[in-house]
Amino acid sequence: MGDKVQLVDKMKDLKALNAELIELCAQQKPAFIGFEIEKIKTEMEKNVLRNGINSLDVNVLQEWTKMHRVLDSWGSYYKAADYSTKFVDRTPGVVVITENISHIKSLINNINKLKDELAFIVREGRDQYERHEFIHKAFNGIMTEQVYRHIHYFDKEVTNIWFNWASRPVPKSYKIKDALKMLDKKMSRPKYLISTKEWESMIERIKIEVKSGGFDSIQQMKEFRVLPTIEMQYFEGIGVKKRKKSNATTPILLFGQKENTLPKYSTLNPFINKNPDKQMRIGANKTLINPYLKLVGVKKIEK
Repeated sequence: MGDKVQLVDKMKDLKALNAELIELCAQQKPAFIGFEIEKIKTEMEKNVLRNGINSLDVNVLQEWTKMHRVLDSWGSYYKAADYSTKFVDRTPGVVVITENISHIKSLINNINKLKDELAFIVREGRDQYERHEFIHKAFNGIMTEQVYRHIHYFDKEVTNIWFNWASRPVPKSYKIKDALKMLDKKMSRPKYLISTKEWESMIERIKIEVKSGGFDSIQQMKEFRVLPTIEMQYFEGIGVKKRKKSNATTPILLFGQKENTLPKYSTLNPFINKNPDKQMRIGANKTLINPYLKLVGVKKIEK
């Protein structure tokens, strides 16, 4: 099991490599575009966790005075005061790199390797609650998902880029015994402005239903996650164009451009939830056990 000393040392190394990457990129004054997405304030955290996100504003970062706000997003691991740590930051964008490519690529590979090592130290031998406590005791206010996620680059010549939004449910599945362990841990962690007594009573009722024998597994249907996406059209050989689409978390470095100019691109518009009353989709073999925790019992379909 990794200890705090290892964690602190790895984080120092990661910060040093991030600083080197930012400096090397800034020196060549790269063409760039970035989008700063509205962050969730602490005062809105409980409401958003319970009811989802209905809108998010977007600030376009394209002037030279905003360059470091785009580049610094690779190493932005902490939330500012008054903002929720339960929602990670995302800064979609691209940065065109035409100089010192091999060195920068090697540096990114080393950063990503170090991120994996950090994640291993935190996760080894700990459940999700123990991981949270371990890393937050060392680094108060840190957003672990942002620490772990890789920096991405692309080697092909990109001709067009489209930024957009995606919203989809992200379920998590449990075996019955694992679902009961999860509920036991939640027992001491009341949420959603429910009193401790009401919360404990609710958890006990859920456990009785989970143990009823009516289900093969349990799913936790998470909220519809709002995700910015990027789609790139690029050359795959002479005259052959292909497309690649992925989630947009931090700016992607483009290594295949012939000049220090951006490809044609569409901007990321503010997010507006067009279906605020959209409910979880429950299949014929599923039963909603509890709407607060979004728990669903799953029964195998007989063939």
